[in-house]
Amino acid sequence: MRKILSIKNFLLTLGIIILIIIGNQLIINYTQKPVKMVELQSIWTDTEIQTSNLTTKSIVTWDNNRLRMFNFTGETTEEVIGNGFFTNIYYFGDDIAVLDKQLNVLYTYNSTGDLKDKTQLTRSVYSIFKKGSDIYLHKKEDLTTQRLETISKLEGDGKESPLYQTDKFIVNFQLEGSELLISEIAAENYAYKSTLHVIKGGKTKTYDFGNETILDMKKYGNKIIAVSNKNLYSLQDSKREKVELNKFKDYVFENNRIGILYNNRLVFFNENLAEREAFDLGITTTGLILHDGGYFVYGPTDMVGYIGQKRQFKKSFDSIVYGVSSNNRTMLITHKYNTELYGFEVIEEGTN
Repeated sequence: MRKILSIKNFLLTLGIIILIIIGNQLIINYTQKPVKMVELQSIWTDTEIQTSNLTTKSIVTWDNNRLRMFNFTGETTEEVIGNGFFTNIYYFGDDIAVLDKQLNVLYTYNSTGDLKDKTQLTRSVYSIFKKGSDIYLHKKEDLTTQRLETISKLEGDGKESPLYQTDKFIVNFQLEGSELLISEIAAENYAYKSTLHVIKGGKTKTYDFGNETILDMKKYGNKIIAVSNKNLYSLQDSKREKVELNKFKDYVFENNRIGILYNNRLVFFNENLAEREAFDLGITTTGLILHDGGYFVYGPTDMVGYIGQKRQFKKSFDSIVYGVSSNNRTMLITHKYNTELYGFEVIEEGTN
């Protein structure tokens, strides 16, 4: 009896495995079919769009005066009046953070325009960073004897926890476990000098980079990968390796590789800066964005999507592209005075 049950269980398990394999293959076959971009909605504005974003529920635009939320049928659902050039806008997933630098207040709205939080900040906040789920304040102050820049973590009750201060210009920072990575620049003899500080346990190791700017950095095992406006670096203790980035445009850090857009190519490196994959794009490039598990590169008038996949395609636009954002289902293309919402459809055999 037990033997019969064992055979039945084996056959049942085998059947499930076969179904999973077939199902996965069907999904792969479907997702690798050729696709086309289909315009779902176009929204025109009466003022020039400065920034925009696509959330799961809305299209958001900022024109240096008004923050507007539109639904996916093009109707305005909410408007928030800002403080002109004293206002910074940040998009954090489905949340929109509005920093009024004149009033020194941080407002947080959801994607439909409802006010979620209002925080009165201390002293003068220049900008904000979001690292993980935490918000950090970047402040610049001119004191009697020197200038001072600080980074502090914004706590839930509006209090601030100091993280770092310097008399240099802070560009970016990362928290990697117990390590703090700080990129900053200093003016020297009518030029500037760029440095990257690695701070751990009260000890600081500094890497100098001359007259280039370290834009971002990430730990890969025991190595630090840093991308500047000129080079890609791999740093470990006193060892430094680099790849020159001619006509650098954009980058993406993934868990096991680094994607760099330069010289009108998309190149993927590992932490040793060995080239893993490279794609010639055939367009003049501006930026790189991830969408639906694929890589999309756009330029002033063109886009190449799902790069390196069987469904790779090229799309041209009638006017200059100022920005691209994704909610991983649809994509928003922003021009000077309008935004275009696109979906993606499989091109079936026998259709144009």
